[in-house]
Amino acid sequence: MPLNPDGSPLRHAEFYDWARKQGLERDITINTMYSQYVARNKKKEESKKPAVPYSKSVEKDLADKMLKSKGPKHKVDKKSKDETPYDRYMRHMDSLKNEADIDDRPSLDTDLPRNYFDKLRAVKKTVFKKYGDTER
Repeated sequence: MPLNPDGSPLRHAEFYDWARKQGLERDITINTMYSQYVARNKKKEESKKPAVPYSKSVEKDLADKMLKSKGPKHKVDKKSKDETPYDRYMRHMDSLKNEADIDDRPSLDTDLPRNYFDKLRAVKKTVFKKYGDTER
């Protein structure tokens, strides 16, 4: 669509002359095209403006918070020069152990019934009979 040299939309008279040069003769067609032309240019103008100004945006709030922040609050581990990978692993495991009390969890093999493995074999035989042996 045509625009003025400065990028602004044409006025009605200019658009009318342009449409005549393009071979359009009916005034109603030219008027309809001009209304669509104006609406399209309005949408372009509106799309250039942000919905919310930057000073009131969430992006500015987050940028301000990051600017005011003093860095991470947790203790950053610094690796010593003579620390081996195993020592570092153990240091991390000690901190996890203190947090989660891993030793207090019950063991899986303490409460098994006496005939647990016999029942497991029976179930395995039943499954093999019904669905077949897949380990062949």
